[in-house]
Amino acid sequence: MNIVKHQEDKVYLTAKQPDYSFCINDEKWVLDRNNIVNVRYVSRFLHPKLTEGYINTLAYYACKYSPSYVIKINNNIHDFIKKMTPAYIEETVILNYKDTLPKQRVQYLVTLRSFFKTWYSLGYYGVDEKVISLFNVMKLKVKEAGDAVKNENPEQGPLTDPEHYTFNRAIRNAYEFNKINLYEFSLALLVSFTGRRPAQITSLKFKDIVRELTINGKVEYYMNFPRIKQGLEFRKSFRKLILSEYIFNIVHEQAV
Repeated sequence: MNIVKHQEDKVYLTAKQPDYSFCINDEKWVLDRNNIVNVRYVSRFLHPKLTEGYINTLAYYACKYSPSYVIKINNNIHDFIKKMTPAYIEETVILNYKDTLPKQRVQYLVTLRSFFKTWYSLGYYGVDEKVISLFNVMKLKVKEAGDAVKNENPEQGPLTDPEHYTFNRAIRNAYEFNKINLYEFSLALLVSFTGRRPAQITSLKFKDIVRELTINGKVEYYMNFPRIKQGLEFRKSFRKLILSEYIFNIVHEQAV
């Protein structure tokens, strides 16, 4: 199932992120520079008969899917196990768990549906065949990703222009009054003005910060942000994003 290597009598599996591996028996798995899966967060609550199936299925995901998705699974399973404490995962357990979920958390069961199907298909003990049949007919209505933004939700949606201006002014004041350092200031600016994901920002290198003279004789400032959701290898694809001279200078100063 997974690529393995041996080191000091431990079996290590190769994570989805290149150059990262983890021991399936460890309590925490380091899957990339930003993501650590706390397996014990779930395993300490598991019935002993479910441990093998859970750990091996989670390892399957860790080898094939993004670290953030594996963490999401781990967190959702934690909620499920804490509420239901099952010794065996059967129909009534799933239905009772579904009844505990408010509308905004139905997505938990969507994630678990995929995970339990994989668990069953891998042949480990713990998931009843009738659970798979139930999932095949169960309709789970969840809000589409981005709904809060599209509907301009005042609590979860995007900042209004005045709110965005106030936020930017606040982080600038925090820097000028030495409440945050240059590194923190530049990170906050990049998040605020580019909207890039944390993994994209932390993957930047100095060469990605570019000042270039165009054919029209104008100076252009931009950054090449690594793409992370296309299933490509680390830093194999980039997207160019134009910056203001002010943000470029701040980020460049921090980088040097």
